[in-house]
Amino acid sequence: MTIPLPYFLRGRIKIPVFTIVYSALLFAVDLSFYTALTLLAAAIHELGHLSAARLLGIGAEQVTIYPFGADIRLSAGLRSYRADFFISSAGIVANCIVGILCYALFCHNIYLNYFSLCNFLLAGINLFPASQLDGGGIIRSLMLPLIGVEKAEKLLKIISFLTIIVIWSFSIYVLFYTATNLSLMLICIYLFASEFISFGGAE
Repeated sequence: MTIPLPYFLRGRIKIPVFTIVYSALLFAVDLSFYTALTLLAAAIHELGHLSAARLLGIGAEQVTIYPFGADIRLSAGLRSYRADFFISSAGIVANCIVGILCYALFCHNIYLNYFSLCNFLLAGINLFPASQLDGGGIIRSLMLPLIGVEKAEKLLKIISFLTIIVIWSFSIYVLFYTATNLSLMLICIYLFASEFISFGGAE
């Protein structure tokens, strides 16, 4: 399914069938507002990226929504390292701002406390230096002007791989001792698979 983004953001949103099925299952299992609040925090994160790009005059050709994140394909053209840093960090900043505001203004509301926590957790997870996360994009934009494209990409692949192994080990520990938090394990599988595909497709 493909739908257009609001005019000021340009581009379009593509939602694969498996994403729709996964989301429907989430809502079917969780009849509370928690799933909706979690997805709203994720939407705020992606809107942060898109808004930052538009402030720099860069449009989004397509935003593909996956169960554990979104792939934003920006309009073709050269961008500065500062622009990449700004766009990569904008989602984290957006989550932090919303999280702080919700906690400060509605600290006694259980649902908005949860929403605030979701925003902080999403910002924290994306700070990890994995190439599929914002932290990887931030590191890439900082390394490229210092050591060049080839060395920066190789170093980022190593850092990303080690980061995923650490997160995966932690998720196994949590799952083993608490029998909960399967979502963290699934996120790690997604990150590992994405990284493996990028390795396999490299020339």
